[in-house]
Amino acid sequence: MHDDMLSWSISLTLLMIAGASGCFTRTSPSCTHSGECDDGSLCRMGECIPSASALEANEERRASVDGGSSTLPAERTQSSNPSSSNHSEAGSSNASNRPSTSPSGSSGGSDASASTSDPCPDGRAPASEELVLNEAMINVPSGPRGDTNGDGARDAFDDEFIELVNVSESTLDLQGVTFIESGAPAFEFESGCLASREGIVVYGGYESSAPPDALGGTPVRIAPDRLGLSNGGGTLTIRNRVGTRLARLEWSDAPAESLTLTPQLRGETYQPHSAMTSGVLSTPGRCADGRAFESGCGAMASEDVGVDVGPTADAGSTDDSAL
Repeated sequence: MHDDMLSWSISLTLLMIAGASGCFTRTSPSCTHSGECDDGSLCRMGECIPSASALEANEERRASVDGGSSTLPAERTQSSNPSSSNHSEAGSSNASNRPSTSPSGSSGGSDASASTSDPCPDGRAPASEELVLNEAMINVPSGPRGDTNGDGARDAFDDEFIELVNVSESTLDLQGVTFIESGAPAFEFESGCLASREGIVVYGGYESSAPPDALGGTPVRIAPDRLGLSNGGGTLTIRNRVGTRLARLEWSDAPAESLTLTPQLRGETYQPHSAMTSGVLSTPGRCADGRAFESGCGAMASEDVGVDVGPTADAGSTDDSAL
């Protein structure tokens, strides 16, 4: 009796399992051996059952697609999000098909570097008689009138200055223009554009750590290592980047005021500033009478400025033996 009841319970259990799994509706097996199954599944009891390795692969694939994992190939990741794919492709196409504006097909970064390396694209190197040395402060006067750079303090080195004026009709590129004082380089322009009839002043120094770019509307530069002009005497030569002599000033026992080209902008000799304007010791960035350089400084009619100007002695010389 006990055995019959146990047998009946087992049979009932099997029937319930079979009913739940839908076994009664199956008319024929799905497979007879594992070769009939796809994706690495195995044939068990007439059904293709995924193997453990196949299940793991499916889980990894599902996780990659859902989480945007980079382990999937790019095209598969994009295909899971059509809108993202279209946007990415459009951006890539625009970047690759955009015409290059850089020379020789160089990158934009290289083109930007080239632009910044040429701050005076419309200028050219000054030739002889185009960039004149119009005024030079060698022996700085004492007191407030010696504060030529306007930094609030008179200094025997900082307030030395050299004033140059472009008397040509063109924009001049000052890059490479060099001051040579008694045979030794004293200053060199790293860059700078000077418009026609515009001046620029180079000072020996400045009290503040942040000197202005201009004083009284005139561009200025500060010599990093002073100008070192000797009060007792010396020679100052201005040359362009290829060595052409642009101007030359020779002095001995410099007066305590600036030396000014006479006539201004076109002369060949220098004299103390006060001989031109009584009581005035210097006018950096302006004519001796305070007018702008555009006026011609009274040296000639305005239509002649830039035609017959600048020191003519040894003009255009590249001989360094007579600095």
